[in-house]
Amino acid sequence: MPPQAKVQSCTGKGAFRQNSASVNNVCKRILDDLATSLQNDPNARGVVTGYADAKERKADKLAADRAANAKKYLSEKKGVSDSRIDTRSKTGTAAQAVDNLTLDAAVVPAG
Repeated sequence: MPPQAKVQSCTGKGAFRQNSASVNNVCKRILDDLATSLQNDPNARGVVTGYADAKERKADKLAADRAANAKKYLSEKKGVSDSRIDTRSKTGTAAQAVDNLTLDAAVVPAG
């Protein structure tokens, strides 16, 4: 059985402002934890998933930009090779609202 990924989420009011892809301090804390995990396990990979609400402007692009900015933060500020970070993006439903202004960060162990 493959190892389980450890997922942390940057959620709630502090996650992202509506229509913004800027990585704020709330998300940086989660990304810092991901960077530490990746630095401690050189065979592990990171996965960041950006989400956007369907009502946000250009939601698909915004979700992708959130993930890309998280990856950029990890590589430029934390020294994690961008080849070890995969990005994904998803657009949620309007019913989920605040839950869609999020970023998930997961460590995927080797194996």
